[in-house]
Amino acid sequence: MAGHRRLVYLIILLLLAGVPAPATASDAAGARVFVIQHRTHPDLAQSYDALYREVRALVQAQKPGFSRTRPNIVVFPAYTGLISMATGPRFASVRDLLKGQEPYAATEPGEHRPGFKAAAAALGAGYGSQAAYYAARFPGTPPQRAALLASTDTVVRSFYNAFERVARELNGPAPLGCGVGPQRCEVYIVAGAILPDFERVDFGNDPSALFLVDPEILVNGDPVLEHGPLTYVIQPVEWAYRARSADPRTSAFMWGPGGSLVGRSSRSNPGDLETLLGVAPGGADLVQPLAVPGTQLRLGVAIGGDVRARSATACRPSVDALGGSSMPGHVTCLSDRGANVLVHLGATGSRWAENGSRGWRPTAATTDDWGAVTDPSLGFRFGITSYLVGNLADLVFDGQSAVWADGYAGDGLSRVGSLEVHEGDESHAAGPKAEAVAMAPWVVPDGPRDSLRAVSARLAPGSGDPIEGRYVQTSLCVDIDLSAGATPCP
Repeated sequence: MAGHRRLVYLIILLLLAGVPAPATASDAAGARVFVIQHRTHPDLAQSYDALYREVRALVQAQKPGFSRTRPNIVVFPAYTGLISMATGPRFASVRDLLKGQEPYAATEPGEHRPGFKAAAAALGAGYGSQAAYYAARFPGTPPQRAALLASTDTVVRSFYNAFERVARELNGPAPLGCGVGPQRCEVYIVAGAILPDFERVDFGNDPSALFLVDPEILVNGDPVLEHGPLTYVIQPVEWAYRARSADPRTSAFMWGPGGSLVGRSSRSNPGDLETLLGVAPGGADLVQPLAVPGTQLRLGVAIGGDVRARSATACRPSVDALGGSSMPGHVTCLSDRGANVLVHLGATGSRWAENGSRGWRPTAATTDDWGAVTDPSLGFRFGITSYLVGNLADLVFDGQSAVWADGYAGDGLSRVGSLEVHEGDESHAAGPKAEAVAMAPWVVPDGPRDSLRAVSARLAPGSGDPIEGRYVQTSLCVDIDLSAGATPCP
């Protein structure tokens, strides 16, 4: 009897301490997923806390729907932290370029345009002293990549610390958190940025690290590092965040309770944007599912074009004649290593309602995410796609986020223009898909492709149209369960 009483007391103490109740078998098999289709904008780099405030507002908007009985997973798109490279007063002119407020020559749709290239060049020039530091630290590093490494401290402070702080706040007391005890909720956040492995270096141990920090931060302190909810206590900066290797990668980070980093996954096959910026490819050892603690869910992250990297070579990398590495079997490798949820962090770099090299882009995108979930040779039960939207200089990001479930029998949803089939389209992915549990709307309802193309042109940089840059920022909510399947949130 005494042992029984001690057990009861222990349970009460755990509840008061904010430890969640033990999960049921169903809870251990599932989670509530929130997909954030985020609209990027240069103003999110105006100050070091601008992105934090944006992320906090977006996540707080989901909080009324958070589950108290199973984990909540909030998924942001790839390149959420791309704009963070241009953070602070020293890059005001770069942000003007990214807003399209400086002239640049027009080019054909689908290219990485001179406006973005000019912004990238100006950004690199602004990081000149930090790039020189890394060139000396890692001899032989190409100038392009040294310039990217130079942004490490800035991106960690504005992007990484912002998400870490939001995760910490959500898993704490009200008003920002869900509360403690029985009201506590367990929240994980996934988001993407370009970063190398990094470390914190105290100036007392290495005074040279001082040169890695934005002078604005050195003088005025770091506003993202604070104590207490809804209050700012600007802390003096006594350390820098320094790259530990010369390999900046496009990565997805997952933060959990307390702001802890649960895992990181990197892109295997750099795209045109990564090539322009000097991003390093990921290796086979970095293609690992991210386990959601306390559940059977294993998230297989595919960033950008990695989502269509399916081949029998699975986890074997391919090396080209110039020594470049790729993973033609990225998605297959994730499945072979136990991933049961495909998480696609998307960033198109092109107009959505338009033809590309694989025909109509929305239909081709459905081949990638819906196709992977319904492929019987792969082990994905669910697919989560989160797209970045917005204009940066003459570079376009657009798309329609979605959640897919193998075996789900819905009414059938389709991305805009996918009800038509034309020569060059991937026709097997056309038409309504019963496996679509939820899908983000586009700027206008579906219609003839010519009218959709006209809307894409009005959204594009430099159009001067009232809807220029007004892409859809929205969210989706779906309960996924390995035992019970998927259902839209109540």
